[in-house]
Amino acid sequence: MSLHTETPRATSTLWLGTLLIGAGLAAFALAMPLLTGLRAQLPGTLQPLVQKIGFQQAVADSLAGRAVIIDLRPAKAREQIPVPGSAILVPDESESPDWDALAPLLESLWGTPVYLIFPRSGDHPAHYKLMPYQLDLWFVEMTP
Repeated sequence: MSLHTETPRATSTLWLGTLLIGAGLAAFALAMPLLTGLRAQLPGTLQPLVQKIGFQQAVADSLAGRAVIIDLRPAKAREQIPVPGSAILVPDESESPDWDALAPLLESLWGTPVYLIFPRSGDHPAHYKLMPYQLDLWFVEMTP
């Protein structure tokens, strides 16, 4: 019977310990940035694409030499609706060695608007590879 009477005490001690540890961790998380001056921030280069442009305007800017288009669509989609003039094609895989060959070209685009044509299914791994270059990235809205 002594086991039955000690169980509620052990349970309450466990809950009290858990509560004290949680409060200690919360206090630590609040106090450390104030004491050390370190604060986590999302770098500006990782902000989502908010600048949008229509396909026709993107093509016109590219043909006029005011911008560059990077086409991230699969080959079949590029054949169905080709980009007049030219577009840069990047590797589909973020670990491809072809990215090393593209690095000088991408670095030279700094200060030039870069229009990205995404696949219909959503994002592309190349988007995250392009972010560290701090390019002026735009999202191309394709007409249905």
